Amino acid sequence: EPAEKQRIDVWWRGKQRNGDLMLLFAHLVSRNPQWLQSKIVVRTIVDSEPDRAIMERSLKDLIADVRIPAEAQVLVKPSDRSIAEAMHDASHKADIVFLGLMEPLPGKEEEYAARLDEISKGFHCSIFVRNSDQFAGELI
Repeated sequence: EPAEKQRIDVWWRGKQRNGDLMLLFAHLVSRNPQWLQSKIVVRTIVDSEPDRAIMERSLKDLIADVRIPAEAQVLVKPSDRSIAEAMHDASHKADIVFLGLMEPLPGKEEEYAARLDEISKGFHCSIFVRNSDQFAGELI
């Protein structure tokens, strides 16, 4: 019997409206019998300590709005590490890492693909999510 999975990390930037969909997917994965004991952690990185409290409140509000059990973790980017390195430091032990996709600028597609490759190389399993549009209904 396969080992139970422990952690699902969702990296949220808050810019492309992918966070709620990534959280929904993480929750659906966590309902699988092999994943029932897993913990969902919504993570983001800010540039400075003063930004941490504001972002933490945003993440907690997002989690409350979608009503999915998850923990929020806001990291301050260390000055000696890239964002990709900071993400790897935080999520290298996660069983699944959800990452949002954005639409690359015209002419920047190869650069964006290289960036995605750089970020995802440090994770056990990466799932990229792109929400087509903001949810137009009501959360009930």
